Amino acid sequence: MDVIFDAIDEILPHGSGFNFNYEYSFTTNSRLKAHSYYHCMDDAGGYIGVAGFTVTFNLKAGTWRLSFDNDNRTRYLTIKHDLRTYITDTLIRTLEGGLL
Repeated sequence: MDVIFDAIDEILPHGSGFNFNYEYSFTTNSRLKAHSYYHCMDDAGGYIGVAGFTVTFNLKAGTWRLSFDNDNRTRYLTIKHDLRTYITDTLIRTLEGGLL
């Protein structure tokens, strides 16, 4: 499993707000989950909070989906900073030639 996690870790984004390590887990239905946090900044470049997110890869179908933690701070930051669009776009560019 560590080899798979290491390979995925090489592909997923790091830095520029993706400042936390990913935590990996497998589900019983051939899905791999990568959970991490996005570090949001204000206009002055100061960190204002983190939003938890999970990328779930369906290894059989060759697809993935993005979901966010269900706490008030994550919901607020996701809406205020349009994180769904930003992280989705980043993942599309990152995964384009990689994992799936």
